[in-house]
Amino acid sequence: EIMPSLVGSEMCIRDRTTRARQFVHLGAAERVLYVIRDLSRMSGVEQTEQGALVAVTKKELGNMAGCSRETASRSLQELEADGSIINQGRKIVVLAVE
Repeated sequence: EIMPSLVGSEMCIRDRTTRARQFVHLGAAERVLYVIRDLSRMSGVEQTEQGALVAVTKKELGNMAGCSRETASRSLQELEADGSIINQGRKIVVLAVE
């Protein structure tokens, strides 16, 4: 009974280590986009004509991307200006990558 939880924990640590290595060379906006795209691939995420609809707060997004809520908010503005996402408050449409 203990073993499955340990395996899950070990996988979670490995995932975090891999993410940390990938994040080293990325700026805040790139990290935020990486996290949003990662979330958009999860099962249960609503798909729209424009792309995946991800429900996440700016605070949660900042925590996952390793930045403050304020930096996550500025990054979302940059990404929306670039045409990578559509920011709808607590929901973000991740536009399909062509």
